[in-house]
Amino acid sequence: MNRLTSETNWKKTVNYSYDLIWNITKITSPQSSPLQGEEVATKYNYDNNSRLINITKDNQNIIDYSYNSLNKIKETLWNWITTNFTFDELNRLSSLTTQNAKETINNYSYTYNTNWNIISNWVENYNYDNLNQIIEANYKTRERNKELIERFTIYSM
Repeated sequence: MNRLTSETNWKKTVNYSYDLIWNITKITSPQSSPLQGEEVATKYNYDNNSRLINITKDNQNIIDYSYNSLNKIKETLWNWITTNFTFDELNRLSSLTTQNAKETINNYSYTYNTNWNIISNWVENYNYDNLNQIIEANYKTRERNKELIERFTIYSM
């Protein structure tokens, strides 16, 4: 299998490394000024199930990932901000919460119809036709909390 191992643009070369099952493990690139000539190494680390568990840049942690028993991302930790993902009994995303040490930044929830279409999230509601094509979105705008309805017409050929 062929993989990109290096590329050169504007006289700068970026190198790529992979593990035995072709997960990208490292990208090495030239440092931007003022440290011209030095290289920056971004490393990608995986668990035994080949799931990305963290990314580091110059040996400093950038982001961590953890997974649930069904191999779905359960949590990310980036720059002291945690995002938690929860799933319903059918393994569909049901909520997403982002928080730092002091407060919740975002808290989103999702509901689905029997055809697995999202019918509502934190601000919008959706309606679908018999072919599972979206035909309407109801939502409130951020300005003046005004409710809007968008309707979609599906043309068949």
